[in-house]
This record gives sequence, C-alpha cells and structure tokens, in this order.
Amino acid sequence: MNLATKFVIFYLVTIKVFFGENLQSSDRNGSSDPYCSITLNNQTLSTKVVHKSLNPKWDETFKLKESQLPESIKFQVYDWDLLSRDDPLGKAKLNLQDIEVGKEAIRELELVGNGKGKGKGKGKGQGTITVGVTIKEIEAEEEFVQKPLGIVRFNILEGKGLKKRLIQGKLNPYTTTQLGHQAYQTSIQKKTANPIWNNEARFWIYPDTKDYKLVLTTLTKKKFKKDEIIGSQYLDLQELLNVQEFDQKTKTQTKWVEIGRHGFFKDCDLNDYKNEILNKIQPINDYLKSMKKFTSKGQLLVSAKFYPMSYLTENFWNNFGQVFDSDEDGYLNLQELKSLFTFLGATLTDEEIAQHLRGNGLFDQKKFSFRNVYETFGHLDAIMTLDKDPINNREFDYPQTDKKIAITGLNMKLAGKEMTDLMEGYMTTGLEHPKTRLGVSKVMVYDRKTGVIVEEKIPRSLKTIFQMIYRTRITRTTSRMLQMKRLLKKLSFDIGVKKNSPKSVKNIPKFIRQHNINTEEILRPLDSFKNFNDFFIRELKPGSRPIDEPNNEHVLISPADCRLNVFSKIDESKKFWIKGTKFNLKNLFGPNNNDINEDDDRKTSLSDRFKDGSLVIARLSPQDYHRVHSPISGTVKRIYPVIDGEYWTVSPLAIKSKVNVLTENKRQVVIINSEEFGDVALIMVGATCVGSIELVIKEGMQIQKGDQVGYFMFGGSTVLLVFENDAAMFDKDLVSNSQKGIETLVNVGNRIGKTLTTRELIPTLPPLSLSSSSSSSSSSSSSSSSTPSSL
Repeated sequence: MNLATKFVIFYLVTIKVFFGENLQSSDRNGSSDPYCSITLNNQTLSTKVVHKSLNPKWDETFKLKESQLPESIKFQVYDWDLLSRDDPLGKAKLNLQDIEVGKEAIRELELVGNGKGKGKGKGKGQGTITVGVTIKEIEAEEEFVQKPLGIVRFNILEGKGLKKRLIQGKLNPYTTTQLGHQAYQTSIQKKTANPIWNNEARFWIYPDTKDYKLVLTTLTKKKFKKDEIIGSQYLDLQELLNVQEFDQKTKTQTKWVEIGRHGFFKDCDLNDYKNEILNKIQPINDYLKSMKKFTSKGQLLVSAKFYPMSYLTENFWNNFGQVFDSDEDGYLNLQELKSLFTFLGATLTDEEIAQHLRGNGLFDQKKFSFRNVYETFGHLDAIMTLDKDPINNREFDYPQTDKKIAITGLNMKLAGKEMTDLMEGYMTTGLEHPKTRLGVSKVMVYDRKTGVIVEEKIPRSLKTIFQMIYRTRITRTTSRMLQMKRLLKKLSFDIGVKKNSPKSVKNIPKFIRQHNINTEEILRPLDSFKNFNDFFIRELKPGSRPIDEPNNEHVLISPADCRLNVFSKIDESKKFWIKGTKFNLKNLFGPNNNDINEDDDRKTSLSDRFKDGSLVIARLSPQDYHRVHSPISGTVKRIYPVIDGEYWTVSPLAIKSKVNVLTENKRQVVIINSEEFGDVALIMVGATCVGSIELVIKEGMQIQKGDQVGYFMFGGSTVLLVFENDAAMFDKDLVSNSQKGIETLVNVGNRIGKTLTTRELIPTLPPLSLSSSSSSSSSSSSSSSSTPSSL
C-alpha cells in the first residue's frame, strides 16, 4: 500500500463540562434529567445523565483532536426521556477565537432558545452551564497516512428524457455524485426534463478506494416536500476511464449513462420459482436474473479524466519555475528559488534550504533545474502553507501539502481553457439515519468494499413495531416494559417453531429474492434444506470468505458477515452509539462477571480484567451468513454458561434508544487467549426471533484465525469482541465511521485491526520521482502480500 509515516500539527481541544444551574424543569415532577451535548466540527459527544436535578454536576472531560480549529464549540442541554425523544432545555456557543492557546479558559454560558416553552423546541431557555476549554498545538506522529494516487475530474454535462416517478408537476432536476465519503451536488435546473448542467466534481483516488463504485442519483427539487429520487446508477471508474490501474494520465472519456430504479418484478410467481428449484429445470441463479428488473428513468451525459499525482506535482513545479525564472534561462538561481518559496509561504530557513541542497549534492551549484527543485523540496510539508489556491483564489478544503500542490497543478493545467462549474460538496454523514414517515430512522450502512452508502431494508411491519416499542412513551412504565418483554419472548418462540417446520421451506425462495442472496457460494444444494432454519445456518463453499493475512497473527479479522462499529475505549461506544443507560462491563458479563476459573492466574473479575479496553460491535442482519468465526488464533480458555435474557432487537434503532439491549438480551461469553492479544472476550448476543445460540468449540481447544466458533438460529444477532487495555488498534476507516455513528459492512476474514503493542514495519517513502513508471514499479516490488486462506 502507498503508505508512510509523518509528523503533523493538530489541535488538542480539552473540554470540561463542570455543572449547570437553574435549568428549566421539563418533567411533571418539576425537575429534569439533564445531560449536555458538545459539538465540535462533525464530532458530537455527551455527558452522563444526572437524574432529577435542575442544578446538575457533570464534572466530565473530553479531549478531541482537530487538524483545523473551528470557530466555536456548540453546547446543547437536553432532558433525558426513557423511550421518547429527549427534550431540549437550551443551547449555548463558545467562540474559540477568544481563547488563548495553551491556557485554560473557564466560562459561564447562558442557555438560550430551544427550551420547551410554548410548544416543544420553542422556549427561551433557562439557566447556565459552566465549562472549561484548553487548546494546545501538538506535533505527533500520524501512522499509516494514505498518499492519494491522483484526481478524477468527473463532469455531469446534461440529462436527457428524465421521467416522472410519482411526481406531480414539473421536474426541477439535480444530480448527486458520491465516491465513498466524497460527495458533490450539481446545480438545480428548473422545469425541464432535459437539463444542462456542465458541472464538475473532483474525486481523490486512494489505494483503498480505487475499486469503489461511483454513485449517481438524480432527484427533483420539491418546494414543500422532501426531494424525490428520479433514478440512480452505479459506475465503475476504471471501466469508465478504460484503465486497469490509476497510474497514468488518461484521455477524457464521455458516455451516456442510463439511470433508473433497481429492483425485482413484484408480480413474479413464487410457486413457479419453487417448482424450478424442486424440478431442477433451470439453474437457480439464472432464474433470479430473469426476475431482476431495471426501470429506465432517463439518461445522463458524463465525462471523466484521471490525473496521477506525479503528473500534477511535476506540472506545479514546472509552471512555477517558469514564472520565477526572471532571466528565462530555464533554471532558478538561489535568489529566484527563495522568491518562489516566499510566494508559496514556505517556512524553510536559509540554513534548512542549504541543508537540503547539500543532501542532494546541489550545494555548490549556482543554478538549479526545475527537476532539481522538485526532487529536493517537493516532498516537504513546509514548502507550502498557503490557505488559498493562488490560481483561482479558492480556499483549500484540506491541510495536506501534497493535495494543495496537486490541485494547484491541475488548475494551472486548465488555466485559460473553458472550465465547467465546480460542484458544491455536501455531507454524506447526513445520510446516517434519515427519518421515515413513521418517525423511525432508516438504517444506512457504509459498504467498505464499494464505498457506497446503502439503506438496509426493514419491512414496514417491523418499522411499526419499532415505533411502538422503542420510540413512544407507551412503554415507559414498568408494567408496559414487562408486557413488551413477554411479547417478544413469545414472538421469538413462535417464529422459532415455524422456522423449524418442514412447511417453512417454501419461505426460502422469497427470502433469497428479497435480500438478493448469492446462492452460488452456498455449500449445499437449495433443495437439500429441510426447513428454513436449516437454510438460515447454511455453510459456505471453501474460498467464499478469504482470510486477510492468514499467517500474520498480529492481524485481527472480522468474526462475521456484519455491520461493524469499533471503539478504542469502551466508554466511547456510549458517546457515539450505545444509548442504554445501564451499559457497562459488569452488566454485560452478568452473572459470569465474578465466576473466576481456579486455573486462572489472575484472580480478577471479568469487568476488572477488561477495564479501559476496546470494543467491537458486529451486528448481523437476518440475510447475513450467520456462522461466527474466531477473529484471532489462540486457545479457548473459558466457555461460560448461557445468560438467559430478553429478545430486544439489535437494530441500531433499538441500540440508540434508551433500552438496555446488549446487557439484557440472551447471550453467551467465550474467552479466547492468544500470545498477541492476551484475553479476548467473544460474546454472542441473541435478538428478536433468535431461537438459540450454538457453539462448535470446547474449552482447551486450539483454534486458528477464521475457524468456526458457533452459529445463531433465525433472526438478527450481534457479536461483541472485548479486548484488554492497549491490546488492539483498529483500522482508521472503521474508527472514523464509528465516530460518525455509521456502521461499516464487512465480511468474515476481512482485516479490522492489529495488535497495538507490535508495530508493523512500514517503509518510509522516498522523495517523489518525476517518473511515474519507475515509482509504480518500485512500489509494487516492495509490497508483499500473503496468499489468503479461506473458510
């Protein structure tokens, strides 16, 4: 991978939330259950809840790292409610520009607006909160910094024949483009089915994102309603650009792309499908393909062109070299070189310039070619500190010097040519949990392989149940909660009986169709399953789930096909994801917490052993492969008895409610010990409709990374991994998504992290070379990958 280690400057912002005074009462008893939410840039954290108090003492400290210091910190105080939306009590803002770096500033902030007042959210606010803020500039080592491969200029030129869906009136179309977390939006063209946009987006291509799909979605702007989707399409950039690798500049490729609705025919005859399976008249996947449907809703004309980093960087230095070559002899003397550095805002001293020239054997020369300058200074972060692009005077969206140089080099290349309008970026994190008409959030998941944010399908009947159980005040009383628990237990038992019935085999085709399950990787023929549960715990063919770096025991893999969240410290999970008030290690391990094995050399409870550890939450949906595999190699140290519990759903809609799902549900704890990771707790958590948790391992057994541990019967479920303090370090993309409250879709065997105590040897990249072919070949020769094993 194109990785390096470097030093960066960032801001460490320490926020202390001390106490509140004279807050507004929100409950009928004349009190409130207040907590304070803190927002800095895109990060939002919350204090603990102080029950029944108008003068809460929180006394909590938060530390956040930011590459760029924002203008302010936003504080919002809420009244916590058990199973309904929390009521806002007031908000405040602290201007960071008034705070001296390196000194703590303590402020008493008056809460305004967003109190209850006359109607929810319309009051004047009441009371104050006292907070402290310290800002420090820190120079720290940032590991595994991905170097971009280059930039794709992607243009949406026009649309043709856009068709109405369920839309009344004229079309006001615009198109969004998304590649991973990079997203842009065109302008809105009014009252036309044939819009002309000529808008351009610029996507950074990285080694880990080069296989991502580009998502095009065309919508129509509505005045008083939510904008409606006209159609969408997925594009493979490598196919569009006609390249195998992103290693050289391409020609502009233009193409008409059909957009529409993706899905299945609703009127397909499932009885015919069942006959196809039983009589083996036609291969099953062929039948599935015949059922697929794409409804065209028009076309978009798009173009794309790729520029590698080496080309853009070379263009930058050649052009600036010519600008500052005052005697036009094709070289820069020392004075011209210093003038160029001054223009770029370089922070290099004369001594440092001399040192770099001496290091490249150029100190005794009086003049330097543009290539000399590029190879000697082009890789230094201190060479350019400008905040704005000197070509078009636009502010840079990123602090990295190599990106600033590349985008400036691109603009210099395009200077004087007819330019398309640059699209405005938009936040993809807003897609996390948009609301449905029922008031229940949609579940949005980030596909790690394709970079596409997808919506997880939830049947309307289940959405209604979620609304009733998790989002209303109906279930707030103890008696109602008990009724719901009994209802879910009975529901899970009844569904379990039905799924074990031979008649349930008829549900298999519908389930495959609904969730688009890949039947080619299933080990057994579909007509061999005796009931639905037999199909649900299906095994896969060897090679279906390759193990990343199987011979490297310091690498941690995903235990399941799942939607993943990772947290470096367990307490972070309560800030970003888990909202149940009773979630802690003692409650998670339950009656097993103090059950200490006599052979254990550490006579401590499980909660003490894993204190300050890290956490993985792997959520399985019903359509997933439901067998669980070991994330590490080691010894099965202890298998604890099953903890009987409730059957709450493990959907994010419930996890983010006030229900204590993970500490109340049925679950089983397994301790696996390895030399690299120490003790690791693997906890299998059942959920609504899960009949049983089955293990295929025994105490004392030696298992390898990727070996099967057990499986769940029908229903959604979750696997938790709990690590000891400083035992594991998770991959950066997973950490970033988790802190934004977004789950990441991964498969069994995918790498998710490594040991924290053992550093991987990553070579530091040499200075950039003007020859893209030579740098490419050296990169490929230096990288090595193990042949993956498979399940």
